[in-house]
Amino acid sequence: MERAITNYRVVEECEPGKLAAKVNENLAEGWQPLGPALPCTNQPECTAPIVYVQTLVKYGPLPA
Repeated sequence: MERAITNYRVVEECEPGKLAAKVNENLAEGWQPLGPALPCTNQPECTAPIVYVQTLVKYGPLPA
């Protein structure tokens, strides 16, 4: 069965444990991870030197 990405979001947190909790909340809502979680640097909105991000998607049928 072929499918298409219908929704896309990126979640971020300053701590890995908080990111895991946020990802788990999104998994319960039907979101799926796309690729690995990654550390990012130089995020002005966060006081930590590293921010952890995870891309999440929702899938649906291919458009006709």
